Amino acid sequence: MLPRFEGMYVISSKESGDEAYTGEHIFEYVFKCIEEVRLENVVQLVTDNASNNIVVAKMLKGKMPNIFWSSSATHTINPMLEGIGKLPRFKRTIYNAKIFMIFIYAHHKTL
Repeated sequence: MLPRFEGMYVISSKESGDEAYTGEHIFEYVFKCIEEVRLENVVQLVTDNASNNIVVAKMLKGKMPNIFWSSSATHTINPMLEGIGKLPRFKRTIYNAKIFMIFIYAHHKTL
């Protein structure tokens, strides 16, 4: 019997190496992980929004319609922040912040 879990957990990770990083390959791996923890214990799958992960989401919906899929907030927010960073009003501030961070990381005593 599995212990009671609450919150988000990383069950497993896998280096694909020479294997094709296709939606089907990812789906097989994710499906095995879901079977390991039992379907009734899985609510959501979070991935980036790469096309192969979209394929996984569609395959999961067909086989396990109770699981909710969403893309990572990082992959949603990054393009928005990049767009904001290109606005003339913010360009100089962001440039100065980058220079400051480079300075801090280059001076180990500061860290």
